[in-house]
This record gives sequence, structure tokens and C-alpha cells, in this order.
Amino acid sequence: MRKKNNKVVQVDNKTLFQPSSKRQEQFLNSKAFITCFGGAAMSGKAQPLNSKVLTVGGWKTMGDINVGDIVITPKNTHAEVLNTYFHNNKDIYEITTKSGRVVRACNEHLWSVNVSSRKKKSFNVVCDTDKIISYMNEGCHVYLPICDYIGSDVDVDLPIDPYTLGILIAEGGLTTGKAIFTNTDDEVIARVNEYVTSKGYMLSPTKDGITFRIKIKDFEKNTRNSKGQFVKENYFSQALSDLGLAHTNSFTKFIPTDYLHKASINQKLELLKGLMDGDGTISESNTCEYSTSSEKLKDDVCYLVRSLGGIARVTARYPTYTYKGEKKQGALSYRIYIRLQDSSDMFYISRKKLRCKERKTVINDEIVDIQYVGKQDAKCIYIDDNEHLYLTDDFIVTHNTYQGLMRFLWYVDKPNFSGY
Repeated sequence: MRKKNNKVVQVDNKTLFQPSSKRQEQFLNSKAFITCFGGAAMSGKAQPLNSKVLTVGGWKTMGDINVGDIVITPKNTHAEVLNTYFHNNKDIYEITTKSGRVVRACNEHLWSVNVSSRKKKSFNVVCDTDKIISYMNEGCHVYLPICDYIGSDVDVDLPIDPYTLGILIAEGGLTTGKAIFTNTDDEVIARVNEYVTSKGYMLSPTKDGITFRIKIKDFEKNTRNSKGQFVKENYFSQALSDLGLAHTNSFTKFIPTDYLHKASINQKLELLKGLMDGDGTISESNTCEYSTSSEKLKDDVCYLVRSLGGIARVTARYPTYTYKGEKKQGALSYRIYIRLQDSSDMFYISRKKLRCKERKTVINDEIVDIQYVGKQDAKCIYIDDNEHLYLTDDFIVTHNTYQGLMRFLWYVDKPNFSGY
């Protein structure tokens, strides 16, 4: 066994350990003939109890995570929680990324990051919060990885096809409670029409020729609504009502819970395509945007994108317009800048899809700020996964605790051992 450059431990030119904290570097730099280091998992790598962790049953707080729980990894695999450790009154820091995602952890909590600077080539490393602060103080850029598509491969029963619902949310005039949307793109109209036709309905254009009502092909029966009024029976209008979308407007629209949390990966992609085909844009430089006046819809679109391995960054502004010669201020508008590894996953229609360009580098999210926020009770977990990564708040990729600095010694005499 030997030390190389006081930075890594190697056996037969194979790296067995690379320090992830200042204390571990000090251990490797020791000049003593024999040095012992207590590197147990419970040594302090933790998140506050109210931090979220994604499990197979949905999001749970760190405080509610128990041994035996199954968490979701960034590669959309499952890992069992093998151990948990409680920490009282830990110093907690708030980490903010360029896209606006926020997560909290202690100074010893571990992260898998990419570090780059002008002086040296970028490299990947597992290090603690303290080390990230050190890198940033040196002028380095530190990036968090982005997860893969997260979710099931099995479609679930949903009342309205996700693409069509995306169009209705983006382009629908739902204030009357009816399934109506306005669009001028033949490809969008044809795709929605194909779906509603399969359900025994049709698109009926209004006088302007660009607004369409989804109506049944045959005679629509009259029925009484909850107010005793006679209305036409319509499956889509009823489905919108059941989803809570009927009578919403541009300020109150949202994505129903089942489409965000129960839908399969493919169904979520279809929903995103409906939203982006309807109200999204893509520039010649491959910049994708979605705009909305609904704060809830803004949050839902960000969640949808992040669950699909994307980055969503939000800006807000008050647009202005001129009415009768007078300049006026419009309602607050949210602009969401969206990046997926493959932009073409967001569109069906040709004029938008043709602008999509292949990204030459893997997308990631830069850490731009780390601030001390005070002391909190915290907890760390150890999971049964080779990479030891799990998903926390806003689908941020983070690292679990190490079982022990010297664990690699357990395997040194194993003939097939290749590193730990």
C-alpha cells in the first residue's frame, strides 16, 4: 500500500480512496508511522429533518426515513436504506444552484460534483460542503449532476391523454368549464383530433376558425348540473371538472397531481410536449421557454421538467402594453427556461422540432451560493447502491454517508478487488 501525492491511497496502481473532506486529507498527509482515523458513517454527514427524499412511495422527509425504506437513485433505480443516523444541533448550510434550486445540508455532507477552473482541466469528485466552499473561494465552478428520467415505464390510467391535456392547459379557454382550445398549427390540431376521434368525439371549429370545441359526434344529451341547469353531456368537460381544471383561467391553471406523480415517464413526456407544442418556444440557439401567468402552473412545469432529467430556471416580469395610446402594465408573467439533454424530447410539431440541436456536453447545474443558516437537528442515511447517490429537494442529486474511511482495508486481500 502507498500514498500518492498525499491525495489518494493506491494498491497496485488502483485508487482505493480519495479524500472528500479536509479531515481526511489531513489523515493522508500525516507523517506518523501508524495513523488511525475514525471514519464511521455517523460522523456527521447529514441533512435537516425536513429535507425531502424521493422514495418508491413518493417524497418523504429525511426525519421520516427509516431502515428498509426504498429510495430512488438518480439513475431511476431503487436502493434500500441500510442505516440511518440522527445528529443533534448540526450547523446547516443552504446551497443554491444557478437554476434556482435550493437544498440544505451540514458542512460535512457529501456531494458528487464536477469542478472546473481556468487553471486546470475539469474533474469529478465526491467531496463535502466545506470542500465545495473552498473550491468556490478559489474561483472554481462547481456543478451538480442532473438525474435521468425519473418514474415508471408502465403507463397508468388517466382521464385525458397527457398530450391533449397539455394543449388544453396551454391553449385552452377553460373558464366556461368546457373543453375548448385555440391553436393555428395543423399538426397540433390533427394530433388532438386523432385522439378525441378515438373516443367518439370530434373537434368543432367556432366562427373564428382557430378555436375548437371538443364535442361528441352524435347527439349530446341534456343533463342537469349541480346548480340544476341543463347542460350538454360531455366526457371531456366532465373530466376537466373532476381534475379541478374546469373554470380555471390563465392565473389559476395547474397540472393535476396524477399527471405529475403517478404518470409514467412516457406520459410525462407527452404532457410536456403538449405544453410546449401549445405555448412553448424554441429559439434558433436552442433556448426553450414556457411562459405562464399562473404561479402554480409555473411550479408544476418546473417539477415536471426536473423529474425528466431537465433544468428549469424561472424569471418573472411585468409586461407592458399600449391601450388607446396609453402605456399600461400587464399581469406578472413567469418565464421558464428549460433544458433537457435532448431538446427534441419536448416537441412534436415540425417547425419547433427542426430547431432542436444536439447538446455536445452533459447538462448540469452550477452551485452559485452557499450560506450558513443556523443549527438544526439532522439525519444521514446509508443506502445499498454502488454510487451511493439519492434524490433530495427539487430532484437535486446528493450523496449518502460513507460507512468508514478505512473500509477499503477490508478488501485489500481479495483477489478480485478493484477499488472502493
